[in-house]
Amino acid sequence: MKMRLSTVPTPFQIRNYLRRVLKPLAKRAGILDMTYQALRRTCATHFQRHGTPRDTQAQMRHSSMRMTNWYQKEMPEAVREAVESMDAELWQKSDRDRRIQ
Repeated sequence: MKMRLSTVPTPFQIRNYLRRVLKPLAKRAGILDMTYQALRRTCATHFQRHGTPRDTQAQMRHSSMRMTNWYQKEMPEAVREAVESMDAELWQKSDRDRRIQ
């Protein structure tokens, strides 16, 4: 994918990166509505396996735990294992499909 960001030396605009780079990648992955907030929530949710709630608060640069708790959703171990199992199966099928082509 060739990306044309700008022909003149202007400051980088974050909304352009979302629109020009991230949304097309998300669409190819089957994600219909990619936003920076969705990325932050996903990061906060997965980060809970790697640190304490206070660590997540620092990572997200939140001044209050209340905001961090809004972003970070509980992910039970059984759900995480099921998602990872499905992901592995889908990637295995995807790899097999690529070899056939």
